[in-house]
Amino acid sequence: MTAEVHLARQPIFDRTDSLHGYELLYRASPTATAATGTDTETMTAATFVNAALAIGIPQLTAGTRAFVNIPRQLLISRHWELLDPTQVTLELLETITPDLEVLKAATAARDAGYVLALDDFVGGEEYDPLLRLASVVKVDVLDASDAALLHMTQRLERYDATLLAERVETREMLERCRGLGYGLFQGYYFSRPEIVTRPDLPPESARVAQLMRMASDDGTHENELEEALRTDPVLTYKLLRIANSAAIGRGGIETVRQALRVVGRGTLHRWLTLLFMTSAPLRSGVEKALLRSCLEQGRMCELTAEAVGRKNIASPLFLTGLLSRLDAVLGVPIKELASALGLGAEVQAALRREEGPYTPFLAVTEAYERGDFDRALSAASLMGVDDLLPAIYTDAVQWTAEVLAT
Repeated sequence: MTAEVHLARQPIFDRTDSLHGYELLYRASPTATAATGTDTETMTAATFVNAALAIGIPQLTAGTRAFVNIPRQLLISRHWELLDPTQVTLELLETITPDLEVLKAATAARDAGYVLALDDFVGGEEYDPLLRLASVVKVDVLDASDAALLHMTQRLERYDATLLAERVETREMLERCRGLGYGLFQGYYFSRPEIVTRPDLPPESARVAQLMRMASDDGTHENELEEALRTDPVLTYKLLRIANSAAIGRGGIETVRQALRVVGRGTLHRWLTLLFMTSAPLRSGVEKALLRSCLEQGRMCELTAEAVGRKNIASPLFLTGLLSRLDAVLGVPIKELASALGLGAEVQAALRREEGPYTPFLAVTEAYERGDFDRALSAASLMGVDDLLPAIYTDAVQWTAEVLAT
């Protein structure tokens, strides 16, 4: 089920040689040296998803700014709203034509507090409206003659934007650009793009498409959307990452419904659109077996809570059981994972196998799942449900089979 996601990052420095930020770049593999293999929109979607939901923008940028490429379609569809304006600079690609739709979207982004940059700028006078909106203008200085560089610099001086010299490869070019007043610098002289790799859980494309339809249909009740999300461990994991992303910044999540309400249907649908563009095909038998185990543990925790008369904590316990194996799946310590998902304190305590109100329920479920029946029944007897445990397990297995058959 796990797959590796990859991003490249290249540092950007200011005039004092201090780190200003990183440009985040699409990479299809850990050995790729360029962004190739798919269209620009898909590359950007993958960069959004991998940076924000798989790795984390603060982890990629060490707390500085992330420069993220934005093609035309994702600009006018306002997918940039999914990212935190305090963390990102939106880098409008040089292929964008400054028509009315583009200018309207760019103005909205600027007014919403996003920093705009123009990438590889070589445009004519028709780009003046975008130049007036931009805070950064990137100029490709590799192989530029003194005359051409001076001409471009003088043309851009009348705008209130910082000039960024990109593809700086020599000390001589760096000093030339400094002398011309450039404020930011990027290129091989400082560093080649560095590949960052991390394990992730890719969603299955058909399930994402189903959720997209449900989220956009006003006739879909919240209960239906919640059930569709909670019966897919991968999409539950993604939902929790979205709910705890810096653009939303909400922690203390204990249930799928709570995460869904925090995110909202509009934001969920936008993220699902990006996930669909980058999602995986049907899962293998091994992956389905792992999904089955996650669902069974979640359902067992939920049913056990109901059996002891604690229906009020059944939903948080379902989430606890569902997530209890993700640390092994992702190869990420449970403490880090729980923090990244912004889970409530009781859920986190149980996942860390620390003392807490949910911990005994998870302990019973895990013992029964691994066949340690003596330990499971002994713990269940303290709750008064040892005679019900086999039936609870059978119910969980049947429920999971029905879910996976749909």
